Amino acid sequence: MAHPALQDLYGSSYADFVSPEGLAWSTAQFNAHGGRRWSVRHYLKILPDQPKLPEDKRRSWAYFGIFPNAVFTMTPEGVQFYQELPLGTDRTLIRSMSYRRPDEDRRTRLARYLASRIDRETQSEDIQLSIWSNEAMRSSAFDGFHLSDLEWGVRRYHDRLRGVLPVLTCPDAPPEDRMRAMNDRLRTERDRRPAGHLQGALQ
Repeated sequence: MAHPALQDLYGSSYADFVSPEGLAWSTAQFNAHGGRRWSVRHYLKILPDQPKLPEDKRRSWAYFGIFPNAVFTMTPEGVQFYQELPLGTDRTLIRSMSYRRPDEDRRTRLARYLASRIDRETQSEDIQLSIWSNEAMRSSAFDGFHLSDLEWGVRRYHDRLRGVLPVLTCPDAPPEDRMRAMNDRLRTERDRRPAGHLQGALQ
């Protein structure tokens, strides 16, 4: 619901997955209705068939998340990479790269351009969501985040962050000069707990 263009492109079949080793990926087949938004409609209309791809990959997008901050996007017309690097509590650097086929024709190049339009729109929506989330946390009415069952991939990511940085479980942020020491102490205390207690806490 937060990304109308992606919902229009593949929202009816989007699904998240996590491997036992921790690799997270998401994939979806394109919707059958052909797109209602301008960029989506023309992308689906122009995108040429890619016979070298497996049939189920010719009309789908897939994302592979590399913890903690990198994503590879596989689309029929190319591959994209992006990484988010925190610069502070209120600033993040996003770097990205797009890769095309060496024998790219005009239709494929145009499809890649339209896909980038969809991505730019999605990125703007993500930035706005971050702004709203930060504003919400400053409100006196804020009572924590409440994720729907559809957001279990986000919850799984947060659980991994809490595993690496147990200081995130503290109800109040410790002073900056004590952050590292407190995180080390919490990690040591956690690692000393019996395995059964730890498993129960993770569940």
